[in-house]
Amino acid sequence: MPDLGALWGAGTGTSSELQQDIAGYLALHTLMRTMSLPTGTGLRWPCRILWSEQPRFGVFGHVIRRSAIPVRSLLCGGRLSLYDPAVMIEEDRMRFASFTRNGQAVWGLASDEGLTAVTGDIAEIYPTMKSAIAASALADIGATLAGQPVDVGLEDASYLPPIDDPDKILCVGLNYHEHRLEGGHGEVENPTIFVRFSNAQIGHNQPMLRPPETHTLDYEAELAVVIGKPGRRITEADAFDHVAGYSCYNDGSVRAFQRHTTQFTPGKNFIGTGGFGPVLVTPDDIPDLERVTVSCRVNGTVMQHAEVADMIFPIPRLIAYISTFTALAPGDVIATGTPGGVGSRRDPQVWLQQGDVCEIDISGVGVLRNPVVDEGKGA
Repeated sequence: MPDLGALWGAGTGTSSELQQDIAGYLALHTLMRTMSLPTGTGLRWPCRILWSEQPRFGVFGHVIRRSAIPVRSLLCGGRLSLYDPAVMIEEDRMRFASFTRNGQAVWGLASDEGLTAVTGDIAEIYPTMKSAIAASALADIGATLAGQPVDVGLEDASYLPPIDDPDKILCVGLNYHEHRLEGGHGEVENPTIFVRFSNAQIGHNQPMLRPPETHTLDYEAELAVVIGKPGRRITEADAFDHVAGYSCYNDGSVRAFQRHTTQFTPGKNFIGTGGFGPVLVTPDDIPDLERVTVSCRVNGTVMQHAEVADMIFPIPRLIAYISTFTALAPGDVIATGTPGGVGSRRDPQVWLQQGDVCEIDISGVGVLRNPVVDEGKGA
């Protein structure tokens, strides 16, 4: 086996030569992995090897992981260079979902082709996504499931919330400037935190229930952060080391009950109002978190839209603050707040009705869709 360190070289020469070295190294690295040979580091799995007739270069640097990199790998004078035929390496995104199969709750890898459930020994050791997160096993399980036949198509699946059994669901109120202003709230020094219960959550495509007690069901598009590494009194500098992934969240709110007192809990915990999913996306699939957009559509009309950069308290601050008063555990969910444009602050007010379709669209993460159904009635 060639010495990868020697082949990598010092990276001297023109920019084009360096790009060729990088591409060639990645091609060899991938091929060695495919043949179950020892490899170095620098590329997360799984990867697909595709053949193309024409060579073309992808983007290098921090987004190299997202690139389709054509390379023609040949050892040439101790360097890796590019020659025909072109090999294109495209890394698969790491996305995971929880769903039901044959009436049983399962979880597994989500790909463009569909959902592949964990089975056998893996399922016995890691029966839930939360258990795999706690063991830092998501990447290895994803590599094992990559390329296996799918169990169900993406549109045919019966989704559960990605983390169906979180220890804690911590929600952040008034964390976007526009939302704070539309409600007439002043500036604060610390984030507003309240909790949700797991039985208030629903998965992708599951009905969002409008209760009979009041018509004031509202939408709230939010980015959900799922904790991977446990911790207490986590510093802002270390906060992202504790993140397992991201998902879409609809912090559906029954406003009348939310405003009975100064405590939000009743209005945030009606059964079947908190949409969560459809997938968990690992952090390295989000190269620029600040530029991620958070949007809500009702029946196709955009009601909310903002960037993560617009948050008043950014994610590291939230993790640091929350972990001061409680220990964060693997699988804990932090719903990071909603942009302006909620229905209750519009004129006239907009409330979700039977037959509406509410979509939470977070760029690079996915689209969470839930039809609105009056509780006790069908869709």
